Amino acid sequence: MSVSRANPCCPLDSFANTQGCSLPPRIEIGSGRRGDPPAEPGGSIAEARARAARCARQGEYDAAIAALNGAIASGSPQARDYNNRGLMYFYRGDLEAAIADFNRAIALDDHLSQAYNNRGNAYARQGLLVEASIDYDRALDLDPFNGRAWINQGMTLRDLEIYELALESFDFALALGEHAAIAYAERGRTYHELGDWNAAIADYRRSQAVLDLDPSLDEADRRRRSRQLDRALRQLLSPQSPGDEG
Repeated sequence: MSVSRANPCCPLDSFANTQGCSLPPRIEIGSGRRGDPPAEPGGSIAEARARAARCARQGEYDAAIAALNGAIASGSPQARDYNNRGLMYFYRGDLEAAIADFNRAIALDDHLSQAYNNRGNAYARQGLLVEASIDYDRALDLDPFNGRAWINQGMTLRDLEIYELALESFDFALALGEHAAIAYAERGRTYHELGDWNAAIADYRRSQAVLDLDPSLDEADRRRRSRQLDRALRQLLSPQSPGDEG
């Protein structure tokens, strides 16, 4: 089944050293490719990585890639360098380049759970849901406490219409106590698709209650998710039956 996911819950395992749900991006370093900004000259590898992280937080993805290119070219790149540059390509919409860098990261360190999660997100964006699910499974084998990967896996299983396992994935994410607003919303959507309106409403309301408490969401993301929750609740709470929607 090929379903292009326009907006994965956790676009990335963030810049530098973490995992990935709607968080500030994380960075690693790799070799440049045609069309990239030139590598920034001067400074140490550590300085290049720090500069890339600053640029990523500001949404300056080309500048982050340039800094990472410099870091990669100036010494022995680490797996996290390729992972982070892959994130920047992902944010820039260059999915093939992102996947290539995640592959490089995994080749250097096949225990880097973030790289599997991030590559899974890129596959999901391309509509390659089975491949995405395999990568999320690998990420979770390596790090079962990766809440972002549990949520991403749940979304993918839902898109594949494997609903019970999707619900279990969201349950695991919620048990970890991270990204609760996203996990409740996505579990609610799964109940919504299954026709369990009461469970969907309860989860949408739980998501609303903790939306402002989730540090992984920036203000724009909170507003967007709040609008989505309001719209979903209006559909379910309207006088017409949910089957009559639209």
